[in-house]
Amino acid sequence: MPLLNADVDKIIMYGYYDTYFVKEINGVKIMRVNEDGSCVFFKQGQCEVYNDRPERCRLYPWSVDDHGKACLDDGCPYSGQIPDSAEMRRRMERFAMQLDKEIMGRRKTGNFY
Repeated sequence: MPLLNADVDKIIMYGYYDTYFVKEINGVKIMRVNEDGSCVFFKQGQCEVYNDRPERCRLYPWSVDDHGKACLDDGCPYSGQIPDSAEMRRRMERFAMQLDKEIMGRRKTGNFY
């Protein structure tokens, strides 16, 4: 899951160090995963930071296509049951634009972890 700076800041407020849950690749901050591929915050069947979970987690199974348009993730087994929502499309597209802006800023300044 890609992370916005605001997502990282919220989770740090829980008392976690960013090195515990953030991995950065070429300017893209992503959520670390456990050896089994599950999110580092998924413990005993629930999310430890659910109330302040990252925006991308809130938006799933919405995604963006190669043209930056919101769509449902074909990889989600429930995507066919999710109703179309103009609001969710707008939120997903705003998220993608903000993420791109942050990534470009980190790449431009070389401000990586």
